[in-house]
Amino acid sequence: MNPFLLFLAITALLLTGCGKKEAAPAASASPPKSDLESMIGAVKTASQTVSQSVETASAKLEEALPEAAKTATEAANAIASGDVNAMLEQAKKFVGESKIKEATELVQKISSLELTPEQKQLLEEIKAMIQKAAAADPAGAAAGALGNVLGDQK
Repeated sequence: MNPFLLFLAITALLLTGCGKKEAAPAASASPPKSDLESMIGAVKTASQTVSQSVETASAKLEEALPEAAKTATEAANAIASGDVNAMLEQAKKFVGESKIKEATELVQKISSLELTPEQKQLLEEIKAMIQKAAAADPAGAAAGALGNVLGDQK
């Protein structure tokens, strides 16, 4: 057989086989109505669940906010109280080091703050220490540094 004819025969068979098309299943543009209804139902259920979760979380948050605010306030007061206590200790240290001017300035700053009864008592003790140290200074330099802090305690 001629190779050319063989080539033509094979090509003809291939073309004939390639031309045969099977009918593809018809793809529908949208799912069946029952599927859509079940999807809509699932979305509604999910939406309700999310809504309930948000409402529950909101209620819990509203309950927790006052307690959180109270805790934050207490923490801030504790920090401030610690700062005041550190300032009081520093003022005592200044008096012990005969740094009357520095102690007096610090006492003035502390006097402008809101103090606990214990802090007020310690502040009064420090003022008395400053007054005693100022009286012991023969040059009277410390007395000038006292300013208005001890003006009411003569």
